[in-house]
Amino acid sequence: MSRQTTSVGSSCLDLWREKNDRLVRQAEVAQNSGLTLRRQHLAQDALEGLRGLLHSLQGLPAAIPVLPLELTVTCNFIILRASLAQGFTEDQAQDIQRSLERVLETQEQWGPRLEQGLRELWDSVLRASCLLPELLSALHRLAGLQAALWLSADRLGDLALLLETLNGSQSGASKDLLLLLKTWSPPAEELDAPLTLQDAQGLKDVLLTAFAYRQGLQELITGNPDKALSSLHEAASGLCPRPVLVQVYTALGSCHRKMGNPQRALLYLVAALKEGSAWGPPLLEASRLYQQLGDTTAELESLELLVEALNVPCSSKAPQFLIEVELLLPPPDLASPLHCGTQSQTKHILASRCLQTGSSPHPPPLQGPVCLRCFWRQR
Repeated sequence: MSRQTTSVGSSCLDLWREKNDRLVRQAEVAQNSGLTLRRQHLAQDALEGLRGLLHSLQGLPAAIPVLPLELTVTCNFIILRASLAQGFTEDQAQDIQRSLERVLETQEQWGPRLEQGLRELWDSVLRASCLLPELLSALHRLAGLQAALWLSADRLGDLALLLETLNGSQSGASKDLLLLLKTWSPPAEELDAPLTLQDAQGLKDVLLTAFAYRQGLQELITGNPDKALSSLHEAASGLCPRPVLVQVYTALGSCHRKMGNPQRALLYLVAALKEGSAWGPPLLEASRLYQQLGDTTAELESLELLVEALNVPCSSKAPQFLIEVELLLPPPDLASPLHCGTQSQTKHILASRCLQTGSSPHPPPLQGPVCLRCFWRQR
C-alpha cells in the first residue's frame, strides 16, 4: 500500500512538473512573438495556468519532496504577474508569505500567524534551510523576488537584513547594501530542476544594477557627485539595459560637470546620445554644461535640440517576462537632474535664455571636436 501511494505521488509530481515546464515554455514563446495580441494572450494564459497549478499544489499538505516544485511555481507566477502588471502589489508579498509558511509547516516550527511578519518568517525559514538542502536553490530564488519587492518599495532596512541572513553574516555587520548584494552567492541551479523564468543569479544581477543606479542618483540629487560616481560606474558595468544606460551616462555627465570636469562630462553625454532613444536628459544636461562654460551658442542649440527631442514619441520595446531593472527604479523625481519637464517648459527656458543673453534662436550649427547635433541627426 505504501509503495502504491508513493508511486501515485511520484506520478502526480511528474505531471505537475511537466505542466510547470510547459507553461514556462509558453511564456517564452509569448515573449518572442512579434504580434502584440498573440503575445498578451499566450502570456495571460500561462499566468492563469501557473495560478491553477499553484492552487493545486497548495491545496495539499506541505511536503518536502513537493516543495522545490511548489516554490518554483510560486516564483514563476510572481515573475510573470509582476512583469505583465509592470509592478509589484501586496498580492505578491502574500504569495511569498504563504510559501514561507508552507516551508515552516514541514519543520513543525509554525506558530500563530500574527506573531511573524515577512522579515521574521525569512529569518525562521533560512535558519531551517540548513536542514533542507533540497530547497536551497528555490529559497534563494524566492529571496531574490522578496529583495526586488522590498527594493521597489524602498524598504532598504528589511532588504539589508534579508541579505545579511542569506550571506550568513551577523545582524548589523554591514549596512552597505551594494556590498551585501555583491556578497550574496546564490547556489547553482541543478540541471534537472524544474524550468524557471528567471534564476536567482539573474535576479541578483538586476538587483545590483537597480540599486547601484538608485544610490548613485540619490547621491547626485543630494549634492554628493563624488560619492555618486562609484555607484553609477557600478550600474553602468552591470546588467544595464540601454534605456537605463542613457540615464546612467547622463548622471555621470552631471557628476563630472559639478566636479569641474567639463570634457569628461561631455564625453558621457555623447555616449548617452549614442545609446538610445531617451535623448531628453543628455541634451538638457548638455545645455547646463555649456551654460556653465559660458558657451551661449552651444547652450541654446542644446535647448533647441531638446525641444525637438521632446516632440518625438518615445519608442519603447515590449517588456520581457522577467523582473527587469526598470521595474525596480523609483518614479521620476522633480529634483532629479534627469527630469526634462515638458516641451512647453523647455521652450520657456529657451526663450528666457535668449532674452537674458540677447541672442536669437536658431543659432548656427556647432563647430568643434564634439558636435551634439551630428549625433542627434544620426538617431
